[in-house]
Amino acid sequence: MMKSHQIKKTFSMPFRPEEVFYVTYSKFLSTAFIILKENREKVQVIVRHEHMKELKEWVTMNRILTDESVLDFIPS
Repeated sequence: MMKSHQIKKTFSMPFRPEEVFYVTYSKFLSTAFIILKENREKVQVIVRHEHMKELKEWVTMNRILTDESVLDFIPS
């Protein structure tokens, strides 16, 4: 079973950057899917559209592997 977390009003990831291997995002589900380094565990984190700028900055600042779902996200 996949663990789930939700980001509340202020942006704060439930993991330290050094724990994260990969991040992808589903706009339809408003959910980031994270693969952790230690055991390749998959975790879902509910990210509201208004927090996507912060998620993108967090991923790029910490040089975490990602894809266009995060890098090219434009809030509607």
